Amino acid sequence: MTNCHIDLTERPTSAVFLNGPADLVSAVPYLLGFTPTNCIVAAFLSGTDGELILTARVDHPHPGQHESFVAAWQQACEGIVNSNDVDRLVLVDFCTQSTFGECVLDADVATSSGESAADFDGVRNITNAMAAAAASLGLYTCDEVMVIAHCWRSVLCRDERCCPTQGQPIDPERGARVAAPFVAEGVAPLASRESIGQRITPVSSEDPRGREFQSAVTQSAAHFGECADIPSRRALVMDSVAALTTGATEGTPLAVACIQDLRRRDALLRILIQDVADEPRRIAEDALVSALTLCAHSHRAAVATVVAGLAWQRGDGALAQECLDLALASDESYSLARLLTRAIRHAVPPTVWVDAVAATTVESCLIGS
Repeated sequence: MTNCHIDLTERPTSAVFLNGPADLVSAVPYLLGFTPTNCIVAAFLSGTDGELILTARVDHPHPGQHESFVAAWQQACEGIVNSNDVDRLVLVDFCTQSTFGECVLDADVATSSGESAADFDGVRNITNAMAAAAASLGLYTCDEVMVIAHCWRSVLCRDERCCPTQGQPIDPERGARVAAPFVAEGVAPLASRESIGQRITPVSSEDPRGREFQSAVTQSAAHFGECADIPSRRALVMDSVAALTTGATEGTPLAVACIQDLRRRDALLRILIQDVADEPRRIAEDALVSALTLCAHSHRAAVATVVAGLAWQRGDGALAQECLDLALASDESYSLARLLTRAIRHAVPPTVWVDAVAATTVESCLIGS
């Protein structure tokens, strides 16, 4: 087994123009939703116009896992190539060393110093292997970039004027320009990948907030039990959507009770994805994230899966994966969570799922046909 855990993030929802590796380095935290460390980020570009299609973040391999890491990376690349119009990528290694002087940037140097190329921990050894695996699938690696302590440099460039050995400082003014379109959309990177998991960590079973929330969910569930006809069910689903999209916390238990039934869950997702604008949909997602921390164990799979679907739809692969992990930890047989997990692992564009949802109606969801 390897620690090759890959987060896939779709292209930005609005146009972002990146002029070279310096811009890409500044954009990565906004593309991922968090500040990366001890990992490699691959930016996959369109084969037609160089447009950024998606980014993939992968943890550094543990010692002795080089071959399994490369095999897992190649499998992920194959899914990306099969599902997306990409033919180029840029690899950005976010290293843990404190200075560039601690890193040997050429695998030949490592070999001559007696270190095994397979075990060499320099950026060239890891990213070269990733580039070679990608090349076997027809992907051309435009650049391999290394980021250490707020500095960056291309490891393919030997020109000291643009890529000095000690690295180029990341320019705050340039970073602010790159960040501007993301900030306009309300994107604020979290401190780390771990921060995403902390957002959805359930409260203690002894926490009174959880008990109070569960009591409200139980009371809300009674309303659905009284709805025998489709119009009544639809009305309560619409009430749930309204509560979520307006951020009305007192209505969140109704939404949690709503999506415990598969048909009502699908109807709610159909409305949120097809009939609700981006901003209120994001409000609904945030409301469900908050609810997820208060949910009883038996309710987590449904809520986490709905959050995962919404996050994946807007391109946030890291949050989607965290929620799917939580959903399957709560109920390993939850079918929609398993389906979305397979889709994300195979780099299926979320538009495929969105189009499938669009082909249904709220009534057909509620009927179950």
